[in-house]
Amino acid sequence: MKYFLSVIAVTFCAAILFSFTANAQTWQLEEESTDKETSTDVISEVEDEVSDSVVQAQIMIIPFKPRMYLSDAERDIAKASKKQPEVNQRFFRWQVERSLVYRMQQNFGIKSLYFDTTQAAEEDLIRIYSSTNYSYQEPIAPIEKRSLMKFKKKKKQNAEMLDPTIANKYPTDGKNEYMSVQLRDYSILNELSEKYGTQYFLFINQFEIKTNYNNCLDIANKIYEREVIWHYTLMDKDGFVLLGNTTKAFFPTNNTKAQNIAYSCFPKMANEIAVSIPQ
Repeated sequence: MKYFLSVIAVTFCAAILFSFTANAQTWQLEEESTDKETSTDVISEVEDEVSDSVVQAQIMIIPFKPRMYLSDAERDIAKASKKQPEVNQRFFRWQVERSLVYRMQQNFGIKSLYFDTTQAAEEDLIRIYSSTNYSYQEPIAPIEKRSLMKFKKKKKQNAEMLDPTIANKYPTDGKNEYMSVQLRDYSILNELSEKYGTQYFLFINQFEIKTNYNNCLDIANKIYEREVIWHYTLMDKDGFVLLGNTTKAFFPTNNTKAQNIAYSCFPKMANEIAVSIPQ
């Protein structure tokens, strides 16, 4: 009798354990499925935003070349983010594009070659990059404001100072200049205009992060001011420059995480560009 009761008890416990394990596996599968659905929803939301914005595109955004990324804060950012500098650079490049698309599509139709994953878009971006040259010059105001400005003759600069790959030298120090872009073949813009329906092209020419050691925000903790700078040019499809300038945002040196820098600075910078474009 005792043996019979023992067998029943063991069988009952095993049934409960099996049921609990099965339910646990079901919950786990449901949780994983929910996570995947959430991730898919987030991706779809971004894709929908971009695809909706390029249906009647007016402005094409050209992201900065990876080599046009200059920063004297790489060590601090890499340490705080626990990622290699190359990873942070890609993150910043992606966030610049995302901030611009999100803000500018409120006023314009937007085409982003960066977010377009087709082979054709990638090839078009490579074509543009292969045709670009860069140089510093004075800012170019919107057309309706140019009559109020007096432009000085551009001075020749030392070739070494014009090298955009030297991150520890900033030709714009003490000067109101920005990194401008020129194309060796402007017919590319007309071709892209016909292909994508864009009338204007917004080039992000250079991305900078630099520390201002002359502005100490906290002497005791040695906290200084840093600024992130985007150099940009707006052209029409014939290559005529409508606008050329920089947008800046400031943050303290104790703010060293890439995500925090991007989220606190980039939306403001994207908004400044958006409101400066004549409508």
